[in-house]
Amino acid sequence: MPSDALLEYRFLVDGKPQLDGRNPNVTPNFEFRDRNFLTMPNFVASAHTKARYGIDKGTTSRLVFKTNTAPFTDHLVWVYTPYG
Repeated sequence: MPSDALLEYRFLVDGKPQLDGRNPNVTPNFEFRDRNFLTMPNFVASAHTKARYGIDKGTTSRLVFKTNTAPFTDHLVWVYTPYG
C-alpha cells in the first residue's frame, strides 16, 4: 500500500456486511453504510474527508443505464442531489 493511504474495509460474513469488532475506527462511506478504516504512517487528514454532523444532507441515488453497446450494456451511476 502507498505510505500515505487511507483504507476502508468491511467484512462479509455469510453474505452480510459486518464491521471489524477489533478496530474502533469507523466511518460512513458513499453507500451510507459504516466501514472500518485504517491509515498508513504517512497519511495526512484533510478537512474534505471528515464527516460533518448536524447539517442537512442531500441524497444519493443509484441509477442503471442500459444500452445495447457490448460489453458495457449496464452502467451503474451514482447521483448526489444536494439538500433542498
